[in-house]
Amino acid sequence: MKRISLQLSTLLAALFLFAFSCQDHYVPEEPEPETLKIRTLPIESPTDGEYSRTRFGMAIEKLGNQAIKKFGMIISTHSIGSNNYTTNPTIANQKLSINEAATIGEHSFVEASFDRDEYVEVFYRAYAEQTNGDVVYGEVFKYTPADIVSIRVTNLSGNKAPIEVDLDITYLGAIEVEEYGVVYSYKVNVNDPVTPNPTLADHKIKSAVALKLGKQTIGLPIPGNSVIQIYTRPYVKYKNGNVFYGNISS
Repeated sequence: MKRISLQLSTLLAALFLFAFSCQDHYVPEEPEPETLKIRTLPIESPTDGEYSRTRFGMAIEKLGNQAIKKFGMIISTHSIGSNNYTTNPTIANQKLSINEAATIGEHSFVEASFDRDEYVEVFYRAYAEQTNGDVVYGEVFKYTPADIVSIRVTNLSGNKAPIEVDLDITYLGAIEVEEYGVVYSYKVNVNDPVTPNPTLADHKIKSAVALKLGKQTIGLPIPGNSVIQIYTRPYVKYKNGNVFYGNISS
């Protein structure tokens, strides 16, 4: 019995030393290389009413392990009476490069006009070209100038009550509208957070007037007598679920 116990003890000690030796020489796995990830942002309303300027945007969500050489938007335009376009644009099509540092976050710029009397559709997507030659794309979006209501903020009364926004509607669009009005964000105290490009996730006031051409004034129900900072812009929610945002006023 003593011999068996001695042999068992020796075996256990050997197993312990073997396990310790393996653990001591464990080589950690290499982390997976990070992949560049970008996202196309929905097109925003023109800055001055009649589709003379249009704002594109994209977001860089992950930078990846390769440096970014160029990034921006790619567009393919379907002009009236022409079939020379693609619904899936690549860098072989028209590139609109953004001249900013390639940092994580949203990047945007204002491009020239897409007049509803000239263009049927505009297909656009984000792109980023890396130094090793690889190109990463965002999802493809479609913009139809004739569909979209032409609506803009022409005046924000200020930051003291009553705070009012003047809207001007110059074109009704070609698809059914469920509601429209103004979205806004504001801060009362210096250290309060505030969104410079408000959406329906912030505050909204729906217009009580049926959609029609012309101007109207909408009062913003903001508690208190004044705010330190306020951002407003019009929104249009269509019956197909899409939402279109207009110019930002602050």
